[in-house]
Amino acid sequence: MSLFDWEWPIEQAKAVLIAHLKTLGYTEVRVGYDGIGDEGGITDIEALEPKLVKIKLMQDGWRIPPHEALADALENFAWKVLDEHHDGFEIDDGAFGTVTLNVTTRKLTLERNDRFTSFETTTVEV
Repeated sequence: MSLFDWEWPIEQAKAVLIAHLKTLGYTEVRVGYDGIGDEGGITDIEALEPKLVKIKLMQDGWRIPPHEALADALENFAWKVLDEHHDGFEIDDGAFGTVTLNVTTRKLTLERNDRFTSFETTTVEV
């Protein structure tokens, strides 16, 4: 069985990833994403160990050895979550956020921060 399969529903992929992360001793994984101007991507992936030690698995889009395979699976999983729950985060002013997978509580959360251009119009008769 593969660590991640695009055909799996999110809940199934989440269960497989949590089981694998648990065997590796991680308590939480955070996948950052950012998009603007019709482009976007996964920016970083970090994992937490029980003593709250952060391990970088990917930074600035580059996978960090020896974690390439795990980073690839987590990146693909994050893309699936974004595809289903924050599609279009890269359009116009874009959005950024974090996909967090808590191994201990088995919770998956998506934090999203939408950017938008705003303006205020004032009319004054002179």
